[in-house]
Amino acid sequence: MSKKHSALLNEKIRVFKTLQKRLVQFKRYCEAALGTYGQRGEFHPNLNVLPKEIDKATLQHLTVLHEIEQENFIFLSERSRNILSDLQKSCSLMYSMELAIMENEGDINIMKFVPSAYSSAMKNIDECLLSLYEELEFPS
Repeated sequence: MSKKHSALLNEKIRVFKTLQKRLVQFKRYCEAALGTYGQRGEFHPNLNVLPKEIDKATLQHLTVLHEIEQENFIFLSERSRNILSDLQKSCSLMYSMELAIMENEGDINIMKFVPSAYSSAMKNIDECLLSLYEELEFPS
């Protein structure tokens, strides 16, 4: 492998690791939000036990992921950018839901959608991570 390809692969790996760390934090947030709003058992993680470095709102996670994408645009393939865009679209209604929860806490009409929204987001994050990893295209 040439030095040019090796340097490019190293940058792709760096970007993947940055995205991976942030996506895992987002997933941990979703799991804790599910534990908080989804009436899980006392041993399920909730928002109160999340480490301080993990943001406590979907909008914050999506904003940081977008910033990482913009800062590393050159090292992401079009497919990788589309994968991230699809994740952002699939989670975009979650921050509206979170605002509604804060304004109307306990509203049964909102709360009935919460578990499926966070469960779906966690599934989408896993799919995003897998797809981004596949996009690294390690040479054989």
